[in-house]
Amino acid sequence: MDIYENENLKKLMLECIKEIHEKTDYVRFDLNRIAIIHNADTKGKILGKCHRLNYNSKRFEIIIYRHKNRTIKGVKETIIHELIHTLDDCFNHGRNFKYVCDVVLRKVGYDCFSCHQDNITNDYKLANFNYFNYCPKCKQITACGNRKTKRFYSDNFFHTACKCKIEHATNKQMQEIIKVWANA
Repeated sequence: MDIYENENLKKLMLECIKEIHEKTDYVRFDLNRIAIIHNADTKGKILGKCHRLNYNSKRFEIIIYRHKNRTIKGVKETIIHELIHTLDDCFNHGRNFKYVCDVVLRKVGYDCFSCHQDNITNDYKLANFNYFNYCPKCKQITACGNRKTKRFYSDNFFHTACKCKIEHATNKQMQEIIKVWANA
């Protein structure tokens, strides 16, 4: 089964909506707001995209980008992430969006805020990125990038899975941290 076929994406979306509606009282998706969900060829690290059909429209197009070696759970997390953007006051990655992601993580078990790229190993990250955010409790790299931005040096980030404060590291520091994790 090719999970990126449009029909399979639709089925996965409906499964996600059903799971979330069954396990949460707060999060409710309106299928009338989703005009179309389809796949597209990969655009770098981007996993998915949600955009309005027209300016100020309440109808959305969801695009899921093809990536090799993604699991069904990873694709579902991306679909849920994009579905959350269709909710009122959640079109950005602001407080309401993060709150809904946290509810979904706690109640359903999908980490739709970070949408792990399950095909990217720590070795790949170390070879291709310069700056890292990581969770010292979970021993997990939560973000990586090549630009020194506020995202990599803000002290206000917490890991959504364990509520631990996110730490920061350069490539060289991260290599040492991963060695310590491996020996622990």
